[in-house]
Amino acid sequence: MRRFFLSLVFLVSIGGMQAQQQLRVIISKQIEEHGGKQYFVHTVQQGQTVYAIAKAYDVSVDEIYFENPGTENGISIDQKLWIPTVNKEQQVSKELKTSGFDFFYHIASNNESLSHISSLYNIPVAAIRNANPMLMLPLRKGEYIKIPVLPSADEEDQVSFDPTIRVVPGFRHTVIAGETLQSIAEQYGTSPEKIRAVNAGLSNSPPLGERLRIPQTPAKQQEKKQEQKTETVRYKVKRKETLYSIAREYGLTVDDIYNANPGLNPKIKTGQIINIPRITVAGTYIVHKITRTTKIQKVAKLYRVPAYEILDINPSLGNKLYAGQTVKIPIGGKAILANESTGKESRTEESPKEEHGGLEAPSRCSKQKPIKGKTFKVALMVPLFLEEMDSLNTESFLSVNQDNFKPFRFLHFYEGALMAVDSLRAQEMKIELFVYDVDKSITKTVRVLQKPEIRQMDLIIGPFYQQSFDQVALFAGNFNIPVVNPLSYRSETVEKYRTVLKVKSGTKYQPDLLAALIAEYYQGARVFLVTQSAFKDQDKLAAIRHKIKTVVPPQIKISNTDIYNLAIAVAHRDEEFDDQSPLPVYSLEGRRMDPEMISESLTDSTTFDNSLTRIVFMNNGLVPFMETAGPLRTNLVIIYGENKAFVMDVMNKLNEFRDSLNIQIIGMPSWERFNNIDNVQANNMNLLYFSTDFIDYNSQNVQQFVHSFRQQFKTEPNNFGFAGFDITYYMLYALFRFDKKLYRCLPKAPMKMLRGFYRMEQTGRARNLENTYWHMLRYNNYNIQKLPDPKWPPKLSH
Repeated sequence: MRRFFLSLVFLVSIGGMQAQQQLRVIISKQIEEHGGKQYFVHTVQQGQTVYAIAKAYDVSVDEIYFENPGTENGISIDQKLWIPTVNKEQQVSKELKTSGFDFFYHIASNNESLSHISSLYNIPVAAIRNANPMLMLPLRKGEYIKIPVLPSADEEDQVSFDPTIRVVPGFRHTVIAGETLQSIAEQYGTSPEKIRAVNAGLSNSPPLGERLRIPQTPAKQQEKKQEQKTETVRYKVKRKETLYSIAREYGLTVDDIYNANPGLNPKIKTGQIINIPRITVAGTYIVHKITRTTKIQKVAKLYRVPAYEILDINPSLGNKLYAGQTVKIPIGGKAILANESTGKESRTEESPKEEHGGLEAPSRCSKQKPIKGKTFKVALMVPLFLEEMDSLNTESFLSVNQDNFKPFRFLHFYEGALMAVDSLRAQEMKIELFVYDVDKSITKTVRVLQKPEIRQMDLIIGPFYQQSFDQVALFAGNFNIPVVNPLSYRSETVEKYRTVLKVKSGTKYQPDLLAALIAEYYQGARVFLVTQSAFKDQDKLAAIRHKIKTVVPPQIKISNTDIYNLAIAVAHRDEEFDDQSPLPVYSLEGRRMDPEMISESLTDSTTFDNSLTRIVFMNNGLVPFMETAGPLRTNLVIIYGENKAFVMDVMNKLNEFRDSLNIQIIGMPSWERFNNIDNVQANNMNLLYFSTDFIDYNSQNVQQFVHSFRQQFKTEPNNFGFAGFDITYYMLYALFRFDKKLYRCLPKAPMKMLRGFYRMEQTGRARNLENTYWHMLRYNNYNIQKLPDPKWPPKLSH
């Protein structure tokens, strides 16, 4: 494969050398305004080509064709060409940043109609017109049209383009061969007119593969309500249970139970039989409204749930609650979630068969067998920068290090992905792989999205760069195609889009892990939290402080014998100290210690404040640390920051105290991205940090992969090679097993790969999934070691 890629390099470079032999293009100094835009006016000279002119002016060939109709058929000497002073890439990048709505681009073909564009994306013509107010008809070939991203059915409260018609939430019918609008309408007990009303631009013969919204029918809605009303189970009340705790366990309100048990006395008794309605719930919590001032512990006792679990999902609440406040109560394990129900009320976008027959329970995800009869279409969007090879100097290319050559930067990811595809094909998975060169260029990305096969993909992996990924994610969301974000740390990725699978772990999962780490590895430590400023990331820091407080007791006892021995050591630091003199008073963790009083109760202990100490570095430096750090126990310093200069400054200053204090450091949130951390300091203070990746080269699986990669591509795999294999294998294998049930079943199928662990959870919008797993890496004896996962949940402080 690498040999093939090098051959491609040379083929393209030959064309580049030929282009260089053409007459040099000089940028015109003549600039004129035309149609409200600024243009260079270029006069074609003998020997010049459209390609050479486009390269000189940093525009694409398509831009010259668009601005100069007829040039696709050739240019002539002395012909005047209009060349925009601002190229299309700059123009669309500015539009994406300044527009007040989400959209992706469509490139028009000659005389293409808005109704045709509407039918391609199932977006009403009116919405396209509103997004493009300056649009002039007829459309010209190469014109960029904004396609607005409209709210999904659940986001727009299940209202269609016709506000009088409600659609089936979270479901679309995929048109198969031979279906007509009439036959589809008959399947769902509705009319062709109503289907047209909720799918703009639809004809009587909808195209194969079209995904249609389906109107709800009153009969089916009533049938669903009736089923929910009559379905109940008999429940025997257990000791100490309340109606509130039973309701929480089933994800219900107390009123739901009263409605199913006419005349029920609120004071239920042990052994009493009551009816529990089996109602599907949409969220993971129920809401309790506070009617008078009370404490969080009382609400927790009422629902028989730990107070910290309530505080976890209500970060704005304190221990005291007031009338009018609402409290989210986490539901129990017997609740039927909307995406896990086995009943007809569960909806999915996958197929009408599942719409009518109901979904499998999540426990059956593990029983899913690979789907060997289907060919899965997968798009791999990798930045190969192929156009940069046109100016390659073939004489010097092989004589220098090519590691920084852009087309080679992500080549290992592509090669690792190919190995994953080969491995799955060996397991009888049928894969049709489409590889696209997609990098930072928006226009290049948009051109790829015009390819008709893209709309039929079962999965898209990439792009790698954020602005290009934004366009692909908006496009994929419109067609309900899962799109994998391979390298981004940004949590906004799963908040903004509809169908994203984010493999880099989210930092919002770190506070829970931090609490578990402290409980298991740093018991009894004095804990400090150092930040650069008092204002940045306040919500994230609040979550960290809350989690630390759940595992760190507010007070701690230190042996008086240890305190007295320290007093002796402190006294002897003074060269003038006389053994016959009384021991001097000294300060310990900010408290005045009198050795004479301590000596009277050496078998006892002294209680010290153990609360978390917050330090804002730009305000106070490390003064609070110097005043309260303890020489008799571990001082755990959590440094939160993404500015490397700040991090290095704090570590340098802490290292100065290492001889007299036991200092351990935890770095947050993304220290794995720092290069050239001082290894000596990191080792001195046993730096621990969170990482999304860890490759154990002693692992047999890793060694086998390296051997196979070396055999196939004649080189050692870098981190991108491992990432390409891991991400592609994990996602394709999940697709192989779950197909249309991917979003629901993937969280039930964690998998350990070569450099990481994938444990996906639903987050952000309903269909988005994000990896939650973090490796904990610690410096020890100048090696970086992976710590075992701490126990969860951790033991809480009291």
